Amino acid sequence: MKSGQRGFTLLEIIIALVVGAILAAIVVQVMGTNLSRSAEPLAWVRQQLSLQEIMESMISDYKYLWMTDDTPLDTFKSRIESNYYGTYSAVTKYVSFDAAGNENSAACSTDCKILKVTIASGGQSLTALFTR
Repeated sequence: MKSGQRGFTLLEIIIALVVGAILAAIVVQVMGTNLSRSAEPLAWVRQQLSLQEIMESMISDYKYLWMTDDTPLDTFKSRIESNYYGTYSAVTKYVSFDAAGNENSAACSTDCKILKVTIASGGQSLTALFTR
């Protein structure tokens, strides 16, 4: 090189490329993880909306059963347990509440008036109470 001219040496260029490649690899790895997990909230929302759609169908059917069936809660409970409304896992039980408003889930033997329904799918769950 002539005196007075400045530039980069081959060694400086190689070091800059190696450092840049290492930084690029780190950025790609971090961004790749974030991008692959970015769809999870959307999947959760879809699962929740699916459960809400099933619950709305149940509520509509229960209103119809309430007007037309002699034992609407029993008929409704059997429909839920047979997956009549779609694909879900369900827990149904008759409950009552004490004077303080606490749930009493002891087995109801006669005159059961409140049915607690919990449906679940894909890690999401939804609970509703149905009464006579």
